[in-house]
Amino acid sequence: MLGKILMIVPMAAVLATGPVAEAQSASEMLEKGIYTEQTLGDLDSAIEIYGKIVAEAKDAQKYAAEAQFRLAECLLKQGKKDEATEAFEKLIKEFPDQKELLAKARQRVPGKAELELVPVPWADGEMLQLDMKMGGGLPIGTIVLTANKAKLDDRDVWHLQWRRFVTAGGNNQGISRVDADLETFRPINASFHHTLLGNFDAVYTPEEVTIDSVINGKNSQRKEKLDGVVYDNEQGMHLFRRLPLKEGYKATLPIYTTFGSGKIDLKSAVTAKETLEVPAGKFECYKLELTQLHQTFWISTDENRYVVKFEAGGVYAELTDIGQSKPGEPIEYHSEAYGITLSAPSGWNFYAGPVPGETDQKTVFLLDPEVAASSLVRLYKTSELDDEKKESPRAWVEEDLPNLEKRFSQFEVRPDGWKERTIGGSPAISMTADYVEGETKMVAYVTYVLGESTSAGFLVMVDQDRFDEFAKQFETILEGYMVKSL
Repeated sequence: MLGKILMIVPMAAVLATGPVAEAQSASEMLEKGIYTEQTLGDLDSAIEIYGKIVAEAKDAQKYAAEAQFRLAECLLKQGKKDEATEAFEKLIKEFPDQKELLAKARQRVPGKAELELVPVPWADGEMLQLDMKMGGGLPIGTIVLTANKAKLDDRDVWHLQWRRFVTAGGNNQGISRVDADLETFRPINASFHHTLLGNFDAVYTPEEVTIDSVINGKNSQRKEKLDGVVYDNEQGMHLFRRLPLKEGYKATLPIYTTFGSGKIDLKSAVTAKETLEVPAGKFECYKLELTQLHQTFWISTDENRYVVKFEAGGVYAELTDIGQSKPGEPIEYHSEAYGITLSAPSGWNFYAGPVPGETDQKTVFLLDPEVAASSLVRLYKTSELDDEKKESPRAWVEEDLPNLEKRFSQFEVRPDGWKERTIGGSPAISMTADYVEGETKMVAYVTYVLGESTSAGFLVMVDQDRFDEFAKQFETILEGYMVKSL
């Protein structure tokens, strides 16, 4: 019995003290490595010692992690930036529990360092509108940026939205939304819906992002591990406004594009301070350049940090309007030249711009929040209409029918599609017709208002399956149309 006890006790002692002994050995080796690196200046020998610690001291995570960090630092001192980056990335990947060292390592790896952000410069409900033009000055569309505080499963978030509309290229419009944590600004979920590119919906966790997409009617899902903090591409313009911009500022922005290539380590730099005059006013700006994308953004130097202008791909956009709205409140558009007011439900936007190839009247595009339809109103001075069109709204529509039949494939007015009415105190008529676009059954909803001084022609083009629901929303816009005598 005594022999068995003597055998058990030494073994128990080994099991209890083994890791301590190994840790002490790792500690001693680490001290030796530091002495070799810092006192002797023998970097090659120090790298060899640190590498041995990493290989042999897996149970002593603290020492192995520090050795990996110092190994990477030595490579950095030797000017071997690529090898050093790989060594830092190995530390981040293999020692996730060593928080303090991971934070230091991320500061040395492009795209891994946490960005320094300044406090939010915008007010709750802020809305910025930037109208886009080609390099030669031809108007082609608009972008509307909004930011609202919201709740997401009892979590305080910034609900950020980016509405795009381009007049060229057919039905070319989209909307993207990001819910970002109110404190950290990290994305929680994001969506990118575009009539030409497809639909992408993303859910972020600290470890990964899951993306569900629908492209040309085909559904797919992909997941990608995240190594460090990322910001969704669709919150990019708001992110730029929170950077501590100053002359000489440089940073690598960890951006994730749900609809594209995924993670991008985007290099940014303030290259100048310039004063710009745009439709919304005169602003001193930081010129922020994204070198890999050949894009430039001008962010105002004042406390509002407005996006005043940007250039990208031969297109530029300038700030035209600064507003504020609240969820649930309607939005209005006024035209002094035509004496009209349009009112639309919360979430809609307006863009007054020319239709390509047409210059004989004012066109206001009505942008719905779900990109469900293409909608617009064309404004006319009644005195400039043909005499036949002035007879009645019905006469006006019937004169335009040949143009509509030519424009839309298989265009056919519904037998019960006529509705004579009064809008804004003026005689009006609405007409509903079916047509085909490719393989999709569509509906054209046309309304003409014949006013004393100003007349208007409304046109909605929407998928047949969505028409009934959409028409209810659009009726509120028709009912809110008002005209004053000029």
